[in-house]
Amino acid sequence: MADFDRQKVATELRKFRKKLRQIEKLEDLERELTEEEYLKLCTKDEIRSKVQQLVAREDKLNLEIQRMENQTKEDEPALLIQQEIEEEVTTTTFFASDVEGAEQKVISQSAQDENKPNQSKSTSTNQGAVQGKVPDTPLANTKTCILQSPSLNSDMKFYVRSLEGHNDAICCVHCEGSVLVSGSRDTMLKLWNADTGKEVKSLGGHTGSITSVFLLPKRDISSCEVSSSFRPDQYSVVTGSKDCSMKIWSLSNGQIERSMYAFSPVECLDCRRNLTAAGLDGGKVELWDLETGNAVRSVRGHDEDAVTAIKFQDDRVISGSASGVVKVWDVRDNSLKPVMSSDQAPVGQTTAGVTVKPRRVRCLATTEETIYWGDDGVNMKAMDLKSGKLRKIRNHVTEFGSTGAMETTDSCLVSAGYDLDRGNGYLNVRSLPSEEYVATVDDRNTGSITCLSCTQTARDHVTLHRMCTGGVELKLWDQLPSSKVKKRSRPETEDCYVTAKHIRRFSFPDFSDTESSEDEDDIPAGDESDDDDDVSTTGSSSRSWCTIS
Repeated sequence: MADFDRQKVATELRKFRKKLRQIEKLEDLERELTEEEYLKLCTKDEIRSKVQQLVAREDKLNLEIQRMENQTKEDEPALLIQQEIEEEVTTTTFFASDVEGAEQKVISQSAQDENKPNQSKSTSTNQGAVQGKVPDTPLANTKTCILQSPSLNSDMKFYVRSLEGHNDAICCVHCEGSVLVSGSRDTMLKLWNADTGKEVKSLGGHTGSITSVFLLPKRDISSCEVSSSFRPDQYSVVTGSKDCSMKIWSLSNGQIERSMYAFSPVECLDCRRNLTAAGLDGGKVELWDLETGNAVRSVRGHDEDAVTAIKFQDDRVISGSASGVVKVWDVRDNSLKPVMSSDQAPVGQTTAGVTVKPRRVRCLATTEETIYWGDDGVNMKAMDLKSGKLRKIRNHVTEFGSTGAMETTDSCLVSAGYDLDRGNGYLNVRSLPSEEYVATVDDRNTGSITCLSCTQTARDHVTLHRMCTGGVELKLWDQLPSSKVKKRSRPETEDCYVTAKHIRRFSFPDFSDTESSEDEDDIPAGDESDDDDDVSTTGSSSRSWCTIS
């Protein structure tokens, strides 16, 4: 009965989680909502409350089923003893009824044995040897492998601050030491002093959402200079926007130094020296010369699908699309030559039977050997740049979730996860190059994280991590030195101190494609109007594109 109830609750839970996900897609739309869509949006809190009730009910049923299973295990020894007693009684009755025949057989057998004493002795010895044989590997000597969680450093504490100033969702951030810039759907570019959390400049010039920002140093800046002082005059800012333009800004006077115009909305960009790689809504990947403002190369790399993420990696550009395909391009000699694609997994480099569905690529990060990306599934994907081999890395412990942002540093991979049930975003930290899970940073008061930037700061002669996140709100997460650790607090402001925690399930390998079940049409009849197609803009995702090792 409890198992049936659990299945019923699980079905209801999936239905309401799917509705929640659809509502959050509505929130991402930049157009005005219809009346029907607005009414759906108004049910968000009610549905989330229902989800939390169902989760509590599911947990209770799981505990009840576990208790019943444990009780069954406790009853098994007594049942076995009873069965053995019954078997002994049956065996005794059998021998008693046939005792005369048995005695006669024994007498006859004894007479034969007297004629073969040596053979009997040999047989007896062999039987004894068999009965006394000990297994080669005694159970007492069997070793049990126990995975130990990596210890957290005592200084893994963070001071979390909210920065107020934007009037809409924050789409992009870039932080270098104390210099922070952010772009928003409100079309504004803002400069912040990350040390004080104060807004320094608010710059207008775009007519559409700012989708990308990049701090471009005017000269080579040492890591000491980056982390020691607030010097915005050392940087220019490159921005990309839905208004089909890219702009270069001077942070000294707030003026636009140059504007560059594409033929499609700019979804993403990245910079390296005097080059900008831009991903456009129409599927084009383009290279632009920042000194001249001219387009150097343009290819339609992703058919008609929007290019949703782009990164430089040495002499290559990595691009990801709305259809879930990641491609590698050679940009030596300012060319864009295709090198590798995630939808062309090499023969022999994958594990048969393990597949994933293509989903909108939301973010990219790279190291010298690996490309990482996040999508609308619960796992991160990783592709080896040399072999093209693919694998998955756990980023959620629930069936529903998305990875909205990630970034690599010299020592770690930071990725943003999202708890759909609570509407809460968090950050997972993994060490590099091992990819070993280290900790989760979660203040339980942050919405979905859609952009992320990591840098370093210096405090008390100690180098510390600083993370900036954007989404519904703009936040700074500053690591504290061990001498400055404070207990978690909940003051009247949004600022608080949080401690990183280690969640064992993030350490487990993930070979399944649990998120593939999210795309199944499990909404009962009568709820067809809530299908994902009502708000989806990611293109077709019905075909399987690769196998994962």
